[in-house]
Amino acid sequence: MAAAYNPMTAYKYGSFVEVAYQMFYNNPGNLRPPIPTDIFPAGYNLILYLNAVDHILCDKENKFFGFIAQSQATPSETVVAIRGTEKLIEWLIDAEFLPTPFTPVPAAGDVEDGFFSIYDTMTAVLPSGEQVEDLRTFIKQQAAQGSLVVTGHSLGGSLANMLALDLAVNDGLGALTLYTLAAPKTGGDDFKNLFNQQVPNSFRVYNEPDFVPTVPPLYQQVNTGEEIDSKNFPQLKHSLPCYHELTTYLYVLNQQSQFGLGACAAS
Repeated sequence: MAAAYNPMTAYKYGSFVEVAYQMFYNNPGNLRPPIPTDIFPAGYNLILYLNAVDHILCDKENKFFGFIAQSQATPSETVVAIRGTEKLIEWLIDAEFLPTPFTPVPAAGDVEDGFFSIYDTMTAVLPSGEQVEDLRTFIKQQAAQGSLVVTGHSLGGSLANMLALDLAVNDGLGALTLYTLAAPKTGGDDFKNLFNQQVPNSFRVYNEPDFVPTVPPLYQQVNTGEEIDSKNFPQLKHSLPCYHELTTYLYVLNQQSQFGLGACAAS
């Protein structure tokens, strides 16, 4: 039986991704950036750093893309948080959106090539600096101790979709929960249909004026989605970047958001 959607739960897991963004922007060249203890979710420990090559920005070297955190509670909860990429909106305007097979799950058909090119390079490193040989095996071992949540914003939402389906099909982790915010379309009809079958506890939050969840063309969104509308909040700036900004999503979900509005506050 699928779980019920809860906006405050979406805010909670979206907060993990905002922490990943701030870790990256504060230390853009560091694959193991310092943990911001003042905003890191209380009751969780960072147990793994996630890195990938951002082909959308034509990078050639790994960048920090997120982390895995584990709850200190018993039974423990493992959270995989994946950030988006810089200048995604500009890339979406000019991209060709070529299809490519989702090779980890052949029955899933095609996904968008730019997104998969990043997913395919994802690696992981322990806080000690030791490389993890198999990310999926590591996640499966951690999930065996309790529950698993995967979350991502923007491009990170598409990467989270791929990871969730990969884990569900290849590692038998269909009981995981997925929260994405502002995720673009990930794959074609085969991907959507298999995803909706294999990942039933999936919640896709999208802002009504945000165009990113409506692209790429000819691809499909997974599940039905949970709509928010930042236009209903006069505190928020009305602009294309701000409609997509994670802090906007978090504020609409929870007006007591600890992250504020920053540059997206209305003047």
